[in-house]
Amino acid sequence: MQPETFTDYIIVRVVCLYEQEVEFRMRRTTSMKVLKREYARRLSINRHTVTFVFDGCRIMDNDTPQTLDMHNNAEICVYPAVGRRA
Repeated sequence: MQPETFTDYIIVRVVCLYEQEVEFRMRRTTSMKVLKREYARRLSINRHTVTFVFDGCRIMDNDTPQTLDMHNNAEICVYPAVGRRA
């Protein structure tokens, strides 16, 4: 097993419609479900009431920064989920 390097991690910025920004440092292979859950916890919201979008595409729980081809300081937008209730 190789030691972890700084390039194994990525900084991801999550921005909502109200321009509130939260930064995360995560591994490139970590499931986006982890980011979604932590974002919701920090903002005290239900993660199912918002939609996460990167590069025009909805982010699924099993996506990773690597599968989404994210680079350092990538920006994820958060929108209210349509048709969902808290």
